Amino acid sequence: MNANPTIARHIYLVDDDQEDRELFSEALLLVNKSIGLIEIPSAFKLIETLDSPVVPKPEIIFMDINMPKFTGLECLQKLMASKKHKDLKVVILSTFSQQEYVDFAFQNGATNYFVKPRRFNDLIALITGALEVNYNQKAEGAKKSSW
Repeated sequence: MNANPTIARHIYLVDDDQEDRELFSEALLLVNKSIGLIEIPSAFKLIETLDSPVVPKPEIIFMDINMPKFTGLECLQKLMASKKHKDLKVVILSTFSQQEYVDFAFQNGATNYFVKPRRFNDLIALITGALEVNYNQKAEGAKKSSW
């Protein structure tokens, strides 16, 4: 987990699969080199990281569902039940495409839900789209002062 304090925008990726984290990191570099990525290998570590005063707060959290001991959906529920973390933008990024998972994620506060793409170019497009939506929401929020 590396945080560069000179970078203004940060996103977190929570995924226990090292290869998936590396692919996401490579894709993000192609999308926007100025965004810092903090890679987190478990949902437990995400909670620790969010509670750390020295780690920058994320613009978006991309989180896998299928992680051992504490799933991404369990973590999402915990975050959204917390006054401190309920306003975080959490995007679920999972191999699970069943509607029950999608519904559960949205019912529990997910900002968006994506099935992990099989092709690298599709991952680039997914990240680009998710960041554009977040940027547009920020611009609208600045004008309207609400999300």
